[in-house]
Amino acid sequence: MNDNIIFNRTVDDIIMPSSIKGLKGALRANQPLLFFAQSNNVPEAKESYEWFAQDILILGLGHNVLCNQELFKPLYKNPDLKEKVLYFLKAADFHIKDIKIQESFIPIQENNQNLESRLLLQFEYEGKEEENFVINYEIESIGMRIFLLLAMMILDNHHNSKLFLIDDFDCFLHSKLVNILLRIFNEWNDIGMQLIATIHNTDILDTSIRTDQVWFVDKSYYNVSTLDSVFDYNELSVEGIKKSYQDGLYGAIQIINDSMIKDILL
Repeated sequence: MNDNIIFNRTVDDIIMPSSIKGLKGALRANQPLLFFAQSNNVPEAKESYEWFAQDILILGLGHNVLCNQELFKPLYKNPDLKEKVLYFLKAADFHIKDIKIQESFIPIQENNQNLESRLLLQFEYEGKEEENFVINYEIESIGMRIFLLLAMMILDNHHNSKLFLIDDFDCFLHSKLVNILLRIFNEWNDIGMQLIATIHNTDILDTSIRTDQVWFVDKSYYNVSTLDSVFDYNELSVEGIKKSYQDGLYGAIQIINDSMIKDILL
């Protein structure tokens, strides 16, 4: 560890990594260094770029990951994994009898002989009179789709370096599902996956998480956010700070003016 500057860009000058110093003049003023370096075949940059592009999954509303059924190809190709996922879903109280996956091939362009593979996912449920019915993946809830993807990634040991970023984690999943997922990542995680999630429900502070795993996000009047670790407050446990946080002692809390809201309603 030293204080050497690897990259720095100012209006007047650019400090470049030694491996691509000769390409200094080719880097555009608004071009990210990592993309530029991997485009010029710098091995370290290529590895880092692939980690950002392939190993970080952003889940939630507005993200294309949940719309990409191709991610579930391991379920289609590996019947054993599919059985494990079904067992996992059943244990989590999702009453899914079977996951039906169909592969189709469509032309990439009109009148083009090159075909592209597409997957269609359907979930089979059992009706009241033992009449099965199916629901397409696209109309399942966000929570169901998130949980399915997490279940597959957790059970598929080939995905041992994924980082999941989930915004409003507690909005899409039942509190008991949130708790069991936290236990999976904290207690039973032997494949190196990581989870970073934002939440609003302080009940998560009652779960078995460590103080160094909890951060407060405080947004200023000018919409500038700062991060503070619970660990920095020298508290012995997360549970011990729940009430103090709710009382506003640590900041990072919604300040609501009851009087102003009442005034506008009356």
